[in-house]
Amino acid sequence: MENRLPYRSDGLKSLMALRLRCQICKLEKMEEE
Repeated sequence: MENRLPYRSDGLKSLMALRLRCQICKLEKMEEE
């Protein structure tokens, strides 16, 4: 049970990181235009 929690948290962190990257990329594209 305890071993599964870290994996889940890592997955959430990776998803958040990907979302942040997408948002940053979009902002950069908007600034370029």
